Parts: sequence; C-alpha cells; structure tokens
Amino acid sequence: MKNLAWLLSMAWRDSRRGRRRLILFVAAMSIGVAGLVAIRSFQDNIRAALDKQAGEVLGADLALNSRRPLARPVRDFLAAAPADIAWQRNLSTMLRFTNSDSAHLVRLRAISPEFPFYGQIVTDPPEAATTFHSGNSALVDEALMIQAGAAPGDTITIGHSTFTIAGRLVKIPGEVSLWTQLSPRVFIPNDRLDATGLIQPGSRLFYRALLRVHDPEQIAPIAASLEEMAARHGLRVETIASRQERLGRTLSNVYRFLDIFAIAAVLLGGIGVGSAVHVYMRQKLGTVAILRCLGASRGQTMGIYLLQMLAIGLLGSLIGTAGGILVQHGLPTMLTDLIPHDLVVSWSWPAIAMGLTVGLGITLLLALLPLLSIRRISPLTALRATIEPLPAVWRDPLRLAVWGATALGLYLLIALTMSSWRDGAIFAGAILLLLAALAAFAALLIWLVRHFISPRLPFVLRQGLNNLYRPNNQTPVLMMCLGLGAFLFALLFAVQHLLLAQLAWSHDAHAPNTLLFDIQPDELPGVQDLLATHDLPVIQSSPIVTMRLSSIAGRTLREIREEENPLIESWALNREYRSSYRDHLSPGEDILQGEFVPSMDLFEEPVPISVEEGIAKDLQLAMGDEIVWDVQGLPITTYVASIRRVDWYQMRPNFFVIFPTGILEEAPHIHLLATRIASPEAKANLQRQLLDAFPTVSFIDAASLISTLDGIFGKLSFAIRFMSMFSVGAGVVVLIGAVATSRYQRLRESVLLRTIGASRRQIKLIAVSEFAMLGAFAALSGTILALFASWILARFWFEATWLIAAWPLAGLWFAVSALTIIVGLLNTRQTLRHPPLQLLREQEAG
Repeated sequence: MKNLAWLLSMAWRDSRRGRRRLILFVAAMSIGVAGLVAIRSFQDNIRAALDKQAGEVLGADLALNSRRPLARPVRDFLAAAPADIAWQRNLSTMLRFTNSDSAHLVRLRAISPEFPFYGQIVTDPPEAATTFHSGNSALVDEALMIQAGAAPGDTITIGHSTFTIAGRLVKIPGEVSLWTQLSPRVFIPNDRLDATGLIQPGSRLFYRALLRVHDPEQIAPIAASLEEMAARHGLRVETIASRQERLGRTLSNVYRFLDIFAIAAVLLGGIGVGSAVHVYMRQKLGTVAILRCLGASRGQTMGIYLLQMLAIGLLGSLIGTAGGILVQHGLPTMLTDLIPHDLVVSWSWPAIAMGLTVGLGITLLLALLPLLSIRRISPLTALRATIEPLPAVWRDPLRLAVWGATALGLYLLIALTMSSWRDGAIFAGAILLLLAALAAFAALLIWLVRHFISPRLPFVLRQGLNNLYRPNNQTPVLMMCLGLGAFLFALLFAVQHLLLAQLAWSHDAHAPNTLLFDIQPDELPGVQDLLATHDLPVIQSSPIVTMRLSSIAGRTLREIREEENPLIESWALNREYRSSYRDHLSPGEDILQGEFVPSMDLFEEPVPISVEEGIAKDLQLAMGDEIVWDVQGLPITTYVASIRRVDWYQMRPNFFVIFPTGILEEAPHIHLLATRIASPEAKANLQRQLLDAFPTVSFIDAASLISTLDGIFGKLSFAIRFMSMFSVGAGVVVLIGAVATSRYQRLRESVLLRTIGASRRQIKLIAVSEFAMLGAFAALSGTILALFASWILARFWFEATWLIAAWPLAGLWFAVSALTIIVGLLNTRQTLRHPPLQLLREQEAG
C-alpha cells in the first residue's frame, strides 16, 4: 500500500511537464468512446422500444399474408377462431391529383375500420384516421401531398374512382417512413377497392388478414394451425416475434454500418495514444535514469508511467462516455426515418460499461508496448538517450504477449460491437490488412523520399521532405490517421456513386427509361397506338403470367419441406412467380449453361425453360431438372434447358423464368411495355393521356425513381456521415497531437535554422512542403485502398459495374491535403513568434 502511494505521488509529479502534450490524445480517445457509447445506447433504446411497443410492430397479434384470395378452409378457420379480424388488400397503382393534374405511383392499401388493433394511424387532422372510412375518402402520404401541393379536401383519382383527401398520412404502426418515399402509402376503405376497377386478371394484389386474439394463451395454437395450412394454400404467417426479428435484422444492418465508424474512431484514438506514449517515453529517458540511479526498480519505474497511462485511458473513457450519453439524444432525430417507433432515450448501463472498458483497455494495450522498452534500459543507456533509441527486443515474451493481447482485444471489441464472432473475425482481419497497407504506404513514402530527393531541389523543399524520415518522425502514425479517415469517406462516396450509377438507365440513349405495366390484353393495342401517336418506340413488350411451383425434380413441395435439412428456403417454394415467354434473349441477359429454346409446340412436354442463375441457386436446380408449374390451375411440366445471367440494374422487364413461345399465349396474363421518352414535358403529356384513356395502367419514370433513390441515399448518407465524423474527429485530434509532438522534436532544428539566419518564410515553407507531401500521399493511399475495396464490393457483393466517383474523390484528396497543411502551419506558430533563446528555455522547462 505504501509502495502504491509512492507510485501515485511520483506519477502525479512526473506528469506535470507532459500534461499538455497528452491532453490531445485524451481527446482522441474520448471522441472514439463517445461514438461507441452513443451507437450502443441507441441500439439498446431501440430494442427496449421494440419490446415495450411489441404489438405496434405488427398492429395485431397475428398477420396472415397471401398473394391470392384466401382459400375456403382458411376463411372457415378464421371465422371460427376466437379473434377479431381486420382485412387489407394492397397493390401498386397510379394516383392523380386533380388540382395539379400530376400523377404518382403509390402503394394503395384498402383497409377495414378495425385496423390497427395496437397503436394508431397518425394523421393530420387526427380525426381523419377514423372518418375516412365513411364515403369515398382517402388518406394520402404527407410527403407526397407536400410534393403535389395538395391539401385535405382536394380530390384524387385512383383507377375509375374519385376520392376526397380526408387527411395527411403521417405515421403507420410498425413501418419505417424512409422506404415510403419509394412507394408512398395511400389508404382507402376496404369496401371501396372493387369500384376502382384495379382488380383484374394478373393484378399484383396482396391479401392480408390481421388478428387480435381474445385469449393471449391461444395465440401460439392459432399461429401453429395457420402454419400447417400455410404451405398448402400459399400463406405467410407473421407473429409479433417474427416481425420483431425481421425488423431487428433490418436495423442491425444499419447498426453494423454505423458501428464501423465508432470502431474506427476508437482505433484512431488508440493509435494516437500509442504513438504519444512512444514519443513521451523517449523524452522521459533522462527521468528514468535518475530514478534508476536513486534505487528505483524496473517494476517501480514501469509502474509510474503505467499509472499515468491508466489515468489517460480512464479520463478519456469518462469524458467519452459522458459525450456519448449526450450524443445519443440527437441520434433519434437524425435517424427518425429509420425508426418505426417513438423512441424514449435513456441511459444504457451495458453501453456505458462497454465504453469505459474499451477506452481503458485500448489505451492500456497500446501504451504497454513502448512502456515495456524501459525495462531493459540501464542508467548509462538512459543518459545517452539523446543519441540512442529505445531498445526493441522482438523476442521479448512480454512484448509478444502484449501483441497477442492487442490482437485479441481488437477482435473482441469488433465481435462484441457487431454481435457476431464470425463477422468480428472478418472485420478484424480487414482492419489489420488496412492498417498494414497504410503502414506499407508510409514505408514507401519514406523510401521514396530517401532515395529520390534530388540535391538540386530548393533548400526549403528538400529540408521539409527530409523531415519525413528523420529520427522521431511521425510519418507512420500520421499516415494511418489521415489514410484511415480518407479511406472511410472515399469508400462512402464510391459506394453511393456505384449504386446510383447502376440505376442511371436514362444515361444510355438506347435504353428504356419508362415502364408501363398492368396492361390488360384488350388494352394493349390502344396503349401501343397511344405511344405511336407520340412517336415513342416500344423497345420491349413482355407478357406476364403468374404461376406457382408444384414439384421439383420429382419431389412435391410437401416432401421438400419435410426433409430433415431442407436446402430450399420456404419463400422460394411458396412465392408466386411472374414469368414471361419470348423467342429471344433481351439485352442484359447471357446464357451461362445450356441452350435457349425460342419456341415450342403447344402439345409437347416437357417444355424447355430458361432460369435465372440466382433463383436456380435458391431452388437448387441443375441442367435438365424437371419442374411442374401450377399455371392458374393448369399443370405444365418443364425442364431446365438453360441457366442465364440477368442484369437486374437495367430498366427492362426481367424475369426469373422465361418460357418459349407457343405455350402460355392462352393463359391469363397482363403486359408490360418499355419505352424511351426524351423530355419531362413529353412524359407528363403521355402520362395524362394514358390515365385518361387507361386509368388502371401504371407508369414508372426512371428519372423520378433515381431522384427518389438519391434522396433516400442522401438521408442515409447524412446519418452515416454524422457517425463518420467521430472517426474523422478522432483522426484530426490525433493529427494535431502528432504534429504537436513532432514540433517538440523539431524545436532544436528550428532554433538552429533561425540562429543561422533562416527567415520565418523559409521555416513556413519547410513545414508546408513536409505536410503537403504527407497529407497528399496519405489521402492518395486511403483513396486507392477505398477504390480497391469498392471494386471488391462491386464485383462480389453488388455484382455491378465498377465505377469511379472522380470529382468527390478529388475533392476529398484536396480537403485532406489542405487540412494537414493547415494543422502543420498552426503548430509552427510558436516557433515563429518567439526568439530562439526563449524557445530553448521553454523546452528545458518542459
């Protein structure tokens, strides 16, 4: 106890001369911990909200979904069940505002008055949520009404019916508002849907029954009975638990993406602390010598500085935890479009404990490596510290143990943050590869400067570049901080540009940019004539036939489901397939295996079909496998004649299954047309005439879709960039601290230069040349690595064409370079503002 008191007293006294130098690295660790605590607290609050508001996730105890009218056995079961039932029918269609004559593709929901059983539909005015059930009234998505300049009391046209807007639809129980931008919601009474004329053969109509069970103990038995009927009748049963799980998976993807930036911020703070401790201990060798000469043991000497590092880690963790608690209050506001609930912000003690543990642990692990070096320093070696570096013994068992503990700590941090041991291992490996690559770029920069700096260069330029490899340089740590920050931002820009570019079909002068669908066979000639009057080409015309699977390779669907370890997911077996027939391949399709058969005689079986590679994998299909389809009650036997790749990013009618011509022509079907319209005015004119003549035909405009997706990505990017500011902020603080530490190392050199007559301008130019090269090379390194990572994502994840966002990346490179120069110049101000003798005295005083 007495020894501990002495160590604490010595650690406090010794820290007096170095507190200003370490405060920046406390700030870096604080920023990283703040990001981590904010994200983890936000996640815990979301989970608590999901548990507390469980019923609102679904709006009922059970939900039954089907793509066709419920079969009689199902209806009889529901009628006898001890539950209240609400009904919904959903489909996509066109809506026209009569006041502005503008039309929009919407998701129409016809709901009965009982919905929802839990939670409430939020409308403006509030009473509209119930009054719209009387008469031909509707609730329209608030954002869509603002866009169209509409107000309650205006009228809209849907199909053959006209509705009065009863109110704005503000919030729907259990739904994330962000995705409604792609398909704005419109509610009408369930008994008014039939009059619209939208329910026709081939219509993509979804049926939904929601149950509120009278006795909660009966929920599980009723759900089990419905699950037994689900496979036979093409149903999907949802419970509150399954909906929570699905929503949790969706939100967990958002969490993981945001966690990346929090982890990066913590790592940057740790790197900064490790670098600072290395330089700090290099400056403390004289003090170590005196302590050793006065009889202090190696353990006592290490203990003094270990206590200082623990204090830094604890202080940084406490400040960061407090900051994270404050920041979490702002996250629900920024991520409100991703949250389906009213979130109550509260303290999360597990998140606080994690922040304190991670901050302290990372600081301790990364500080131990330079601290271990002083164990092997004799008093004589320490007294020669100005000319001898810290000894590094790579075979030292303790050093190897610390390296192992650091790697294990990194893995545990990432695995616990991402809630997955597998993902933690993958991401930890990627982080280590990234840091190793940045370290390699730093080594490359030093090698290039050493070997290719010409003696003929101006003195100030040569002097500044040579600083990059002189003793006590901070090149590696600065490269890691700047490069990692540049990598994160560049990767964000690259992925966003990649996704949007894949959707920019309108840039291709020969590709369609408009789709017309839900066209009935008797309407097809009229729609084609209308396009012809506008001199618009029919680039592609595709019939769509709905069908379901009956058997695969001689096995019925029941047999496949009852297998011990079924390889085929239920969704692939139960879904309704919207297939087509034609005698040719479309642009963007390539045969991978087999041969495409263009036509077939009606009475020949089995029928050769072409299957898309993704669905072939999901259904475990191989060339020649027999498939029996239920085509609206008629069985058709087929076999896999070819497997093809489809470019789903093109705005063309694409299908999982293509039949040859001559087989499905007489089956009930609808048509889809693809055309290209040159100007927004021509699109608006065609849309008006189309809705006048064919009100049930729907219209998709590529430019509008891309604009909507851009807005969605923009909102997501804002949230992501906000979280990335934690890692960037930590990097900037580490940058400032590392440059400040470097300034202490360069002080004697600056004093010498000023003593022999160097001007302030020359010293500034020396700093500019050093930090310009460092910033430019670090930004270039991070950008190159980000481009490589985006290529991997494009090739193996998105399966898309790799593209480069040239201007954003150029702007990022310039910003990082300029920031480095500015920070470097700010840290030379003290050298320029005081006489050389005063600077020397200040340095000696610490």
